[in-house]
Amino acid sequence: MSEEKLNQIESMLSQLITSVGTIMTNQTVIKEDIKVLKQDVNVLKQDVNVLKEDVSILKQDVNVLKEDQKEMRNENEVRHHEIMRRFGRIEADQTYTWKKAVENEREINMLKSKAN
Repeated sequence: MSEEKLNQIESMLSQLITSVGTIMTNQTVIKEDIKVLKQDVNVLKQDVNVLKEDVSILKQDVNVLKEDQKEMRNENEVRHHEIMRRFGRIEADQTYTWKKAVENEREINMLKSKAN
């Protein structure tokens, strides 16, 4: 073989070695990037789990608040009925009192007219 061909082959081998070296370096970088991405994914999964737990706790809190609100509404309803019942009794007492006052005024007027 001629020296020119040998130089050409040597040049090609040198280029191949350089290309393979570059590819291997790139492959190593890509592997490191994949490793970092996997770690990030794991962190994100943990964050999602924490968020799910937080949402679950919030749902429980909302349910407790709803129950409390329901109890308060029931208590208010009972109180409202009691107040309305008392108002009804007060109104009946007032009506009775006015009726008696009118009757007493009439009796007083009749007694006054008899006395005169």
